[in-house]
Amino acid sequence: MPATLRSCWACRHAVEELQIESLLALPLTEGNGHNSNDKDNVDDQVGVLILTQETNRVWSPSEVLVIRTLSDQVVDCAQTTPVTAAW
Repeated sequence: MPATLRSCWACRHAVEELQIESLLALPLTEGNGHNSNDKDNVDDQVGVLILTQETNRVWSPSEVLVIRTLSDQVVDCAQTTPVTAAW
């Protein structure tokens, strides 16, 4: 079984085990290519923001827009905040 297929099955098992009915996953990207049609202007994915809910629902376009804006701000903040040791 290919690694990507095994990974999909592992995700499906986790979703079922956690009783997730609705899931929204947005890539966390740095760069400005996600608003561009220029294929040479590509974003670097730095993570994924995953929202889950135990009830069945559909996120509205306006909700997705707000969450996308928040995820962009999280990446911007992470890029501009210096990493310091807490100890």
